[in-house]
Amino acid sequence: MALSYFAEKEDYSLNHIRARKIRDGYLVTTDYGSWAYLSEEEYRQVRTNNLKEPLLSLLKEKGIVLTQSNTENVILDYRKKWGYLFQGTSLHIVALTKRCNLNCSYCHASAEQLPEGHDMTEDTAKKAVDFIFQSPSEEITIEFQGGEPSLNFETLKYIVKYAKKKNETVRKNLKFCIVTNLTLMNDEKLDFLMKEKIGICTSFDGCKEVHNANRDQYDKVVSWIKKIKQVYDIDAMPITTKQSLPHYKEIVDEYVKLGLKNIWIKPLNNLGYAAESWKKVGITPEQFLEFWKNSLDYIVKSNKKTPLIENYAFILLKKILTKECVNFTDLETPCGAAIGQIAYNFDGDIYTCDEGRFFDIFKIGTVNDTYKKVLSSGQTACVLKASLNDNNPHCEVCAYKPYCGLCPVLSYAETGNIVSKIPDKRCDILMGMFTHIFDKMLFDEEYREVFMSWIEKS
Repeated sequence: MALSYFAEKEDYSLNHIRARKIRDGYLVTTDYGSWAYLSEEEYRQVRTNNLKEPLLSLLKEKGIVLTQSNTENVILDYRKKWGYLFQGTSLHIVALTKRCNLNCSYCHASAEQLPEGHDMTEDTAKKAVDFIFQSPSEEITIEFQGGEPSLNFETLKYIVKYAKKKNETVRKNLKFCIVTNLTLMNDEKLDFLMKEKIGICTSFDGCKEVHNANRDQYDKVVSWIKKIKQVYDIDAMPITTKQSLPHYKEIVDEYVKLGLKNIWIKPLNNLGYAAESWKKVGITPEQFLEFWKNSLDYIVKSNKKTPLIENYAFILLKKILTKECVNFTDLETPCGAAIGQIAYNFDGDIYTCDEGRFFDIFKIGTVNDTYKKVLSSGQTACVLKASLNDNNPHCEVCAYKPYCGLCPVLSYAETGNIVSKIPDKRCDILMGMFTHIFDKMLFDEEYREVFMSWIEKS
């Protein structure tokens, strides 16, 4: 006869935790993202499972300690964290063309000044929309990209009209946005975008010296940002290159001067033309972190006078400070490949994500396939499995694992393998960002006040 004995001494058990030393204490986190910062003595109590009040009550409240009274809430928090897994693909990136009128030094899309014949046709666009509406997600965002999407504006208008017509029946929360360099904008195009409530985002590298070194056409871009800001909303995003490094103040000041509410300081990915010109434009993780920290410090210290949100810090803060499903596809496990976003090339080929459409290994179907076939394919499953940080020993012991994720595309670009070899450059950057965010939240009152105001505004 089988026998089993237990000697239960406590009315609680310790949840699975990971720890990281920050200054003189320890950051302790759970799989669903709750956390506490503990002194040496408090951490010793956790390690020896000899918890005393008031620490015991705090850890029960955070779900770091499990009891009969809090287990159900902890389960709900786990479910909420991975809610994006159950909603279906919500972001659909439609590359209307491979053509572009510019020749940006770091273009990850490898867009070219090509003749016509590299644009999405109306027939392909119709099939793409039909595919998109097979997603079970109640939230559908169609994002127009390229190349330069305004070069194929007639197909953009067709997609908007056709998608809205289909949505009269299915009644999803349908949104549109366009990522454009603005240099081909005109009043007719802007009127259409405003009339159809299409969000506008542009790449804008800040001060004139940096923007023209990377992309050119600074004066035209600034002119259109100013004009659009008078009547409509517009978002902008700089990319950090070697040319950006000495100019963090000027770049932030430019965004403030133009009345932009957000700035997203992102590292340059080693993709497309950036890979070809890396010696000219590329930077190390250490250089990016120094630039990002300097920029963030400048933004925080100026925030009461000139409110501006740094989007990367904001996303990390939402993952750390809220129980919401943030659904930022780059920092999920599994990542948002296919299940969060899908990219449609101008020729109708379907890829796991925007960055993935430049490597054949990330092609998962065409617009002639069904959504079910594409999402349940072995190719899709392999990419998703590669993006799980549960499979990586380095991630498994990292206290930031609940807030982080892997990127098979960047891994493939760097190593030729979709399985990330952690630690890598991306890991070094994210590790530094998370440590900085926690350090400032815990020990800098000015930072903490600004960070909390960003969360409250959202």
